Amino acid sequence: MTNNGDPSNHVVAVEFDTIQSREFRDMDDNLVGIDINRLRSEKAASAGSILSSHYILGWTFKLNGKASDIDPSRLPKLPDDYQQDSRSSFKKILAISLSMTGLAVLIFLTISFMLLMKRKKLMEVLEDWEVQFGPHRFAYKDLYIATKGFKNSELLGKGGFGKVYKGTLLSSNLDIPVKKVSHDSGQGMREFIAEIATIGRLRHPNLVRLLGYCRRKGELYLVYDCMPKGSLDKFLYHQPEQSLDWSQRFKIIKDVASGLLYLHQQWVQVIIHRDIKPANILLDESMNAKLEVRTMKIFVLLLLLMLNKAVSQGERGEFGFNGYLYDSYGSANLDSNGLLKLTNYTEHETGQVFYNFPVRFKNSPNGTVSSFSTTFVFAIVSEIPTFSGHGIAFVISPTKGLPYSFPSQYLGLFNSTNNGDPSNHVVAVEFDTIQSIEFNDMDDNHVGIDTNSLISEKAASAGYYKEDGTFKNISLISRKPIQAWVEYDSSSKQLNITLHPLHVAKPKTPLL
Repeated sequence: MTNNGDPSNHVVAVEFDTIQSREFRDMDDNLVGIDINRLRSEKAASAGSILSSHYILGWTFKLNGKASDIDPSRLPKLPDDYQQDSRSSFKKILAISLSMTGLAVLIFLTISFMLLMKRKKLMEVLEDWEVQFGPHRFAYKDLYIATKGFKNSELLGKGGFGKVYKGTLLSSNLDIPVKKVSHDSGQGMREFIAEIATIGRLRHPNLVRLLGYCRRKGELYLVYDCMPKGSLDKFLYHQPEQSLDWSQRFKIIKDVASGLLYLHQQWVQVIIHRDIKPANILLDESMNAKLEVRTMKIFVLLLLLMLNKAVSQGERGEFGFNGYLYDSYGSANLDSNGLLKLTNYTEHETGQVFYNFPVRFKNSPNGTVSSFSTTFVFAIVSEIPTFSGHGIAFVISPTKGLPYSFPSQYLGLFNSTNNGDPSNHVVAVEFDTIQSIEFNDMDDNHVGIDTNSLISEKAASAGYYKEDGTFKNISLISRKPIQAWVEYDSSSKQLNITLHPLHVAKPKTPLL
């Protein structure tokens, strides 16, 4: 009591603290801190024993009007890999208690099942709606034989899109690359196949031709023309001994321009590529350049044809339908089914997603801030159902990305030096799952409005007001989709935050 903070102590300590003390301004009950002559840490960080995954299932935005509501039936599903199999113990007990007769029957059934699976290994299902795309569909058996069973010896490469195998079709002796891409077989499969068929109709000497597809057990196989020389980036970055002369480089530029002209002006519908880079420019045997047109559902490219959903200047679409409108940073990634995953619970990390078009809230520096409305559906899935180590935030920032943010502190918005700095010009709505004394948090399950700092201007426990006026709490880490509304009225200069479960109608009374 008498020497805490006394400079004459000459003590430097690293504390691994499991008790949250208001006296020493501990941030939580699971922290690591650097102490000099006292127990009030000079710097501290959450030990982060609890990790979480953060998902965005849908998002709409509109200036000077109400954002379109989100149709729950069109949202992607949350993965169920975090669910615990409560029957595992029962299965072990059941296995031990099996009699020799039962075990013999099980072996017999297993052998029968394996023989049946071997017979059906090359079988596939053709839906009625796929008949119209028939000319673009390959038989799985043909691709399986062409790639020698998708052996690793036939693997050409792999990346975020999946794996690419080399193969030769027996029927025509045609060399082909086959891209094997995992895809959830439910959401948007019909529209996705229609999109493949559309791209398959593109015909131009400077576009890589998509020959067709195969669909089997939730996986997609895309078949392209063979480009023996590979991609342009190989010559530019990976094979300096095979450098291109200026005449070759100029011809490649002209070839790419010719392909883009076809996409932009000469085909029946306008297609904007938006991913021109050396890796997507392929070269044939004669060094002719061909631009690869990839599909949006897998590669998140811009295809204005998708679902015929119009994109206006004032309104943005939903994830799963118009994912190309967003730029991601850190660990954030958009899967082929349209589910945006900001983080996963394998490590401390920050995931951020911003509109790739700047939204002008003022017509002039001294002008009035425009009204806006946005709604999004999110879910926080913690590795432990009752605890979470991270929250989530909606943020308005003058720039895309927050490069100086900490991955395990400050909700991925700020750091220890710029938290509270007016030059941040950041407004955020936090959905916080940790009670931090440092930021005057009211509890570990709250919503707050933040301006340049994680000390909220206003805050309330997460929940919503029912029709009869009663308040009902919502757990932010319930592992269930939650819909949030952030709406600003320029006439009243009022910012309203509304929260409710996905399948509950939007409450009339906002939370904040």
